[in-house]
Amino acid sequence: MKKTAIILGATGLTGSNLLQKLIDDDRYDNIKLFSRSKIGGLPTKVTQYIGDLLKLEDFKVAYEQAESDAAVDFSHKFVVQRAKVADKKDQPKRIIMTIIAAFGSFIFIVFSLLIVERYKELKLKS
Repeated sequence: MKKTAIILGATGLTGSNLLQKLIDDDRYDNIKLFSRSKIGGLPTKVTQYIGDLLKLEDFKVAYEQAESDAAVDFSHKFVVQRAKVADKKDQPKRIIMTIIAAFGSFIFIVFSLLIVERYKELKLKS
């Protein structure tokens, strides 16, 4: 059984990724897209409705039609990717890197000061 999806806003990061997943998914044969700007190069299974999403009354007729088309088989839940626990960062590595960077900066500054001091001494002798 084919499904219909309704997307409100598909030009941002989340909406565009969701739209691409729905286009690639063979279970969806009809996608209703409500957006402020037109998206080019979409397949025929995508129907676009252009307007200001902050003024939803502009979309009222189109939305009611899309909702009635999808009411029977509309899946309100579409999992794009399962959530996973974030990796814990290694604090000791970060501390060691910070200490090494600070020590390296100190050595560089001392070496630079010695060069400047030696240059001044040579300049005074000549």
